[in-house]
Amino acid sequence: MASLTDKSDTVTLMTDLFTIRKGGRVADEIEHRFIVEELDESALATAIAFTIEQAYLDTMPGESLRLRRTILADGTERVSLAHKRGTGLVRDEYEREIDGRLFEELFARCPHRIRKTRRVLDGWEVDAFHGPLEGLVVAEFEKRSADEPLVLPPWIGRAHEVTDVVNNLTLARLATELEEDAGDRMPVHLHLPRPMPRVVLTGGPGSGKSTMIEAFRRDPNIGPRVAFVPEAASIVIAQVGIRPPDRAVDRVGHARFQRRLAEAQMIFEDGATDQAFTDGKKAVILDRGLLDNAAYFKDGVSDFERCTRLDVATLARRYRAVIKLNVPPREVYERIRGNNPARSESYDEALALDRRIEACWKPYASVYHCPESERALDWNGKLSGARMFLLGVLERHT
Repeated sequence: MASLTDKSDTVTLMTDLFTIRKGGRVADEIEHRFIVEELDESALATAIAFTIEQAYLDTMPGESLRLRRTILADGTERVSLAHKRGTGLVRDEYEREIDGRLFEELFARCPHRIRKTRRVLDGWEVDAFHGPLEGLVVAEFEKRSADEPLVLPPWIGRAHEVTDVVNNLTLARLATELEEDAGDRMPVHLHLPRPMPRVVLTGGPGSGKSTMIEAFRRDPNIGPRVAFVPEAASIVIAQVGIRPPDRAVDRVGHARFQRRLAEAQMIFEDGATDQAFTDGKKAVILDRGLLDNAAYFKDGVSDFERCTRLDVATLARRYRAVIKLNVPPREVYERIRGNNPARSESYDEALALDRRIEACWKPYASVYHCPESERALDWNGKLSGARMFLLGVLERHT
C-alpha cells in the first residue's frame, strides 16, 4: 500500500477534501440527540440494523471531519468522508464516498474511533456502542424542519437530551480515554482555561439547582446567551456500566475510575464550550464542576488530588465563577424529600455534603452564595440574587 506522502496520493487526498464541499452530498441536519437509559428492545426486533465504524481527523472547534465505514448485514461495505459544521440544532453536512485505499490510509491515522450497531425504526436511529463505550445507547432523530415537534417514541423510556453537549466526536475522544492502554497522563490541553466564561451551578441535595437551571433557561436575558451543560459525563459513565470499585478493596481500581470520570467530565466541558463558541453564546453554565467530585472523598480536596493525580488549583482555573446554592431549612428539605422518592439523603446527610461542597470550592474560586437565611421560604429572592450575579458575569466578560 502506497503512503500518503506519495505525490499522487497527496493530490488525491486534497482533491477529495476539496470536492467534499463541491461535489459531495450536501444537506442541512436538524438533529436531536438523547442518551437512552431505558429501551424496549422487543420493539426494535423489526428495525433495520447495520454496523458503523467512525474515525475523526482533528479540525477547528465546531467542525468535524469524519470517516465512516458502514457494514450491512450481507457484508456489503460503504466508506465515506464527511465534513460537518453549523450552529444550534441545524448543521451543514457535506458527505461523499471515497476510494477504499484512501479510506484505509486516513483511518489508520485517526486517533479517535468508535464502533456501534445502528438500528433504524420510525425515523429514529438508535446506536448501541461497542468497545470502551459498551453499554452506551444514543438515539437520534433528524427533523424535516426546526419547527417540527419532537416526541419520544413509546419504546424509549427514560432519556436525557444532549444535543448541544454530546456528539460522536466527543464520544470518540472519550473512548480513547477509556482504553485500557491510554495511560494515566492527562492531555495538556484539557488543563488549559477557555476564553469563554464557565459558570458552575452547584449545591447540596434539595438546594434547587435543577429548578434554577430551568429558570435561567427560560429567562430571555440569559437563556439565549448561554449554553447549559448537564452532568453528561456521569450519565455516560453510568450507561457504559463503569462503577467505582470499593476503595478499601481495590485502591488502584478506584483511583483509575476517578481519573476516568474527571477526564470524561473535562472532555464534555470542552466540547460544549467549543460548540457554544461556534453557536455565538456568551457563556457556559455547568451543572456541577470538577471540584464537586472532591466533596465525595473522605478527606476532600487532598484525597481527591492524591487519588486522581490532578491539581485542584489548576482545575479551578477552568471556571470563571461558582454559584453555590445552600440546602434549605429542615422543614423545607423534608417537604422536598417527601415529594421526591429518589431523594434518599436525610437532612443531616444533605447538610454535611453541602458543607463539603463549599469547602472544596471556597479556597479556589469566586463563589457566590445563595443562603436560605431570613428569606428561607422566598425562592424568588434566592433566584433573583443568583440571576443578578450571573448577569454581572456576562456583562464583565462578554
